[in-house]
Amino acid sequence: MTKQELIELLKSEMPDAKEGAVPPNLKPPYLAFWEIDWDYQTASDEVNTDVVTYQISFFADKPRHPQLMSILLKFRELSIRPNVKHEYVDDLKCVHSAFTIEVLEDLFDGIET
Repeated sequence: MTKQELIELLKSEMPDAKEGAVPPNLKPPYLAFWEIDWDYQTASDEVNTDVVTYQISFFADKPRHPQLMSILLKFRELSIRPNVKHEYVDDLKCVHSAFTIEVLEDLFDGIET
């Protein structure tokens, strides 16, 4: 999966999905995602294909929110089955469900040194 494919999948269910920080005035449900890990790899013939891990955070009134379940079903159709963790966020009065997805990117594409 590429980053663009990830974004398209997330936005197909949550058009307002945000990459990076989420404005504090949003009311659940909402989704945010961001990079949490870079794994520099070299594929065959010295071609760089790095693995970037994204955290997907979904905020809603319950862990099994229909939009979250729909997103997870779309990943399942691609044979991607993330481990989802849940926590109640008292300040926001909602449930935070989080999981990670790895995508392929060339982190240095277009960067000149």
